[in-house]
Amino acid sequence: MDNTGKEKIEAIFLDMPGIKEAQWSMKAFSEMSKLRLLKIDNVQLSEGPEDLSNELRFLEWNYYPSKSLPAGLQVDKLVELHMANSSIEQLWYGYKSAVNLKIINLSNSLYLTKTPDLTGTSNLERLILEGCISLSKVHPSLGRHKKLQYVNLVNCKSIRILPNNLEMESLNVFTLDGCSKLEKFPDIVGNMNCLMVLCLDGTGIKELSSSIHHFIGLEVLSMKTCKNLKSIPSSIGCLKSLKKLDLCGCSELQNIPENLGKVESLEEFDVSGTLIRQPPASIFLLKNLKVLSFDGCKSITMSLTDQRLPSFSGLCSLKVLDLCACNLREGVLPEDIGCLSSLKSLDLSRNNFVSLPRSINQLSRLEMLILEDCTMLESLLEVPSKVQTVNLNGCISLKKIPDPIKLSSSKRSDFICLNCWELYNHNGQDNMGLTMLERYLQVFS
Repeated sequence: MDNTGKEKIEAIFLDMPGIKEAQWSMKAFSEMSKLRLLKIDNVQLSEGPEDLSNELRFLEWNYYPSKSLPAGLQVDKLVELHMANSSIEQLWYGYKSAVNLKIINLSNSLYLTKTPDLTGTSNLERLILEGCISLSKVHPSLGRHKKLQYVNLVNCKSIRILPNNLEMESLNVFTLDGCSKLEKFPDIVGNMNCLMVLCLDGTGIKELSSSIHHFIGLEVLSMKTCKNLKSIPSSIGCLKSLKKLDLCGCSELQNIPENLGKVESLEEFDVSGTLIRQPPASIFLLKNLKVLSFDGCKSITMSLTDQRLPSFSGLCSLKVLDLCACNLREGVLPEDIGCLSSLKSLDLSRNNFVSLPRSINQLSRLEMLILEDCTMLESLLEVPSKVQTVNLNGCISLKKIPDPIKLSSSKRSDFICLNCWELYNHNGQDNMGLTMLERYLQVFS
């Protein structure tokens, strides 16, 4: 093809596994001055082109082989830039005018060390740098960007600091999961009302700034396995749109602000695996709460003044309650647990009570009851009418379970009773299974 022909090419798609440099000349790209769309995948090259068309609108080049874009490339017409798994160390140097650019995707570019200066990308909406494990420097322009809506820095394990202040009025989603060296989250300045999702799972953050009250539109705050997190600011009570707060695995966290109960929109609250000694009484009044988990909070009852958990009567929408391994003793569960009219799943495994409150039988929508490894539990005389599964594995002191002949004929419940030695002995180990099968057949015949 002569040079005239090359100048007229506006789009190139290359998806040819194993193509070699001898089959495609990098010099050819610089001669295609009208090229607007370039998409290259499954092409093995040792180096990138010396130049690219300044008319490019769309550039997708997976495994791009060079350390940066061509120095002379003008990107002011570029709209989308996708260069996953590239060899790029720095996208471009200094200031670049890219007023039409809306997407930058450099995910899994293992050699990227710096984010570019975004000052000239005034209309950028999405920045995706997930898996850039060498990325250690974040340009200050990121924190001041006015149009960015989505920022993904997941598993950027070398990031230690972000810009000191965030003032990103269009930001909707900010994900920093797996940034294990990041110890401080920036202060929030001005209007960030649009932020709906903030994910900080597995980061090294020790505390959140009290300025999080600026996130008045925040719906999801996830900080799972933030093992250095020691406190939550009381300003969290100002997050009136918050629906999910996940602090599971924050093994140093001891207290939750009492004013969390002011967040009436909260639907999911998980503090499993924390050092919480006493849950805020106010959360037991949240009428919209659907999921509440304290799994593994062994110190949860240490500070209870009346040796009983707060009343559950305010949790009218609760569907899932997890109190597994909370060191619950006899009498700690409130008698009004039966008022949880929406509850579908109740996990009380690995606790130390001898019996359950009788009001358990009033849980009219309960479908799953888990009592696994409750080694001191001696009897379970009744279960709610809609329960489908009762897990009693490892309840070694258990002697009595509901007689299937007394259950409603329309009800089919599975009682899982592995290693319930006392139950076998009390009912006769040799014929217990046959006896129970006989009774169930009578019920369902």
